Amino acid sequence: MSKFLGDSSTVDRKAIFASTVREVIQHNSNPDNAYEKGINAFSDMTHEEFTRYYGIVKKDQICTVAPPSLASYDLSALPVNWDWRDFGVVTPVKNQGKCGSCWTFSTVGVIESHFKLKYGQFRNMSEQQLVDCSQAFDTIAQSLYEVGPVSVSFTVVDGFKNYKSGIYVNATCPNGPLDVNHDVVAVGFGTENGMDYWIIKNSWGQTWGDNGFFKIQRGVNMCGVQNCGSYPQDIKDLKPSSPLKKKERNELY
Repeated sequence: MSKFLGDSSTVDRKAIFASTVREVIQHNSNPDNAYEKGINAFSDMTHEEFTRYYGIVKKDQICTVAPPSLASYDLSALPVNWDWRDFGVVTPVKNQGKCGSCWTFSTVGVIESHFKLKYGQFRNMSEQQLVDCSQAFDTIAQSLYEVGPVSVSFTVVDGFKNYKSGIYVNATCPNGPLDVNHDVVAVGFGTENGMDYWIIKNSWGQTWGDNGFFKIQRGVNMCGVQNCGSYPQDIKDLKPSSPLKKKERNELY
């Protein structure tokens, strides 16, 4: 049972949990579903409670055009699969708690990865840095492969908190730029059984989803995940004492 909710009766909490169990069983019994649901720390919370405690609120996304350095990239040159976790530049999934600070975890997570890419060291970040934004669709994959992990937003809807594994698909999930309500980090992409997907780092702890990560369908702007992406433009003021040599950094690739 959730440790965050002590203001409702035990009977109500059990009823919510039982409803979630039925939802999970029904979903997983359908072989046509591309992802699996499971029981987790949020299973005795209603969607309204979950969004209130975790600060899931709609955002107004305003993005610029793609950065000039990426505008003419040949997308056919991208690999079929890419995952920055394989290169050791993605920090462990953290738990944002119930303070509604997902934007902070998304921003800091991206900057930490780019710092590792540039200097070969992980460093805990505590403030926002200058970022480049782009209207995403094709350029998110392009930026992710050429530059590093990308901060993105998407729409959390009822039932997503029960995600466990697989490629998340929801045909009724709103995908407009004014619908998105949660910030995360795109760390890779790939294709599985003919379906393209993004690999996303969440901020709900490592016990949620696939060790804190999830996959979501790529190329269709599922839940608005491809509306807007951003990444650090300049982290020169965060240089460590011994920067990674260019040759060593190239070996990451």
